[in-house]
Amino acid sequence: MELTADDESRAVQELIDRLVGQFPSVPPESVRDIVNACWREFTGRPIRAFVPVLAERSARQQLRSKAPAD
Repeated sequence: MELTADDESRAVQELIDRLVGQFPSVPPESVRDIVNACWREFTGRPIRAFVPVLAERSARQQLRSKAPAD
């Protein structure tokens, strides 16, 4: 499955929204910045279908380190 630019934009926003909900102690702007940076790591990669999963994994790791322990 090949992602279009619109699909990728929608996936980025959905990921941001999901992670903002899952990491309420991290400011939404920080979540957005982290997700966008993780997504950019995959710019120019030939197989785009896996980018959402890989970017989410990377963003979650970074957010866990920013979120205070419960």
